[in-house]
Amino acid sequence: MSSPAALLQSDTLGSRLTSRGDLTSFFMQLTAEIGADSYMLVAIVHDQDRN
Repeated sequence: MSSPAALLQSDTLGSRLTSRGDLTSFFMQLTAEIGADSYMLVAIVHDQDRN
C-alpha cells in the first residue's frame, strides 16, 4: 500500500477515494504517518447565501 502522502501527489487520488470509508481511512493513515493525534475537516464556502 502506498503512503497517504504519496497518494496526495498521485493523479489517481480521486479514483482511490470512492467512499466516505476510503476518505476516513486515508485521513487516519495520514494522521498516523505524520504523528498527529487527530485531524479535523473544515468546509469553507464562498459566495453562497447562509441559512
